[in-house]
Amino acid sequence: MTNERRLFLVRHGTPAFPHEERHYYSRTDYLLSELGQEDARLMANRLKKELRVPFQFYSSPLLRSRNTADALSEIWPEAGTPKLLDDLMELNCGVWEGMLFSEVEQQFPEAFELRGDDPSFYTPPEAETHEACQERVFTAIEEIVRSTKEDVVVVAHAMVNLLFLAKVLDWPITGIRGRAQPYGGFNILKITENGYEPILLGQMPTDAPSEAKIAYLKRRYRMHPGVVAHTTTVRGLALSLAAKVNEKRRANDEPLIDTDVLNAAAILHDIARGEPKHAKAGAAILLYEGFPKVADVIGKHQDLPVESQRYIDESSLLYLADKCVLEDDVVGIEARFNDSYYVCDTEKAKVKHARRKEAALKVKETLETQEGIKLEFEAD
Repeated sequence: MTNERRLFLVRHGTPAFPHEERHYYSRTDYLLSELGQEDARLMANRLKKELRVPFQFYSSPLLRSRNTADALSEIWPEAGTPKLLDDLMELNCGVWEGMLFSEVEQQFPEAFELRGDDPSFYTPPEAETHEACQERVFTAIEEIVRSTKEDVVVVAHAMVNLLFLAKVLDWPITGIRGRAQPYGGFNILKITENGYEPILLGQMPTDAPSEAKIAYLKRRYRMHPGVVAHTTTVRGLALSLAAKVNEKRRANDEPLIDTDVLNAAAILHDIARGEPKHAKAGAAILLYEGFPKVADVIGKHQDLPVESQRYIDESSLLYLADKCVLEDDVVGIEARFNDSYYVCDTEKAKVKHARRKEAALKVKETLETQEGIKLEFEAD
């Protein structure tokens, strides 16, 4: 624990939407979904480890934020109950409140296109501007901070958090929605005499998503069943290798493979399959969803850094497993690369193909020489 004073900005957990179609919601008072309740419990456990009592505890009065805040009170009575502030409510959507994106696009095509380019470019009728919401939220949180001497916890909404962060960290409002603020995520700012310094921004309370969150991400980003079949096989192989590595490392009191991070990275490594540079695109998704460690592993599954070829880590094992699986069958490095060679229609593609195969063979060698583990399905 540190003696510095901190501000914790929390986004509520996943709401219980009545349908899966994208729609505008701000003041619509949704409860938390089952996944949202898990989000809240995980956040409560993380905050309990971070916070000192007493602290100042505030929440938006909307149910999805109140329920998230209440999870901390339930597991830690000393936290007390949050004070509810109307000024912490989400940016008001005006007459678009509750409308499906498809409905708005049909009825207001020009406005929908403009807001789609960047929501700060257009304010719907009777809605709140980004600037007005920012001033409202900044004034409310500043008053809390100025009038107290303890840490402050604020449980609110994506735009509430983002617009406050933009104000105090000097971010532009344009493009603000592209910054990470996932359901159940949080931010930590150091409170100083001159303002705020970021400690952690837009992250989830755990390093890796739960199985329920993984299922949500697969649905949200529409992973094709064929891709899921492939990543499921890769996950099984990667985790089986990790179990062998960890068995040896425990005996030698060496750092272990983080199997939670590896599990998530393996099953989600092709979440952006079909996009250009899909490894980097997949990493960007997981970073946006608040899991930087998983994002880092996913980002390396196409081009593995030399250090991960020479020492077995989560990235090594995902890379090797992926390069041993063809569709949803474990076939080994040679068969996998023999199959993919035929799509290399340029000299540049052939060089890249050879480099990636060489990296896979190097990981295999490192696994054998340093960890004493052989790939039993690979021919000598």
